[in-house]
Amino acid sequence: MAQLPEVLEVVRLMEAFRAFDADNDGLITASQLSELMASLGHAVAGQDVKAMMQKAEKNQDGLLGFREFLKMTAMTEKAAKILGLETLKRLSSSL
Repeated sequence: MAQLPEVLEVVRLMEAFRAFDADNDGLITASQLSELMASLGHAVAGQDVKAMMQKAEKNQDGLLGFREFLKMTAMTEKAAKILGLETLKRLSSSL
């Protein structure tokens, strides 16, 4: 059973996902991810954004759904740090 801090962290991730998903299509592009990270004060090179996404993408279509977004943030130290997600790595094993 999930602990309250972990549930709250997933809620934070859902909110972050919605912020990244500017066109509300349920998917995040590399461009959307890059733009929002820059707006948060974290300029990340295009190739770094693509590399972060590729670690989590199942179908390699250049888009992240919510589950893939969770994996990306769990697998990518930089993304987790930017979003302030300390305990997410524990959740990634259940995805």
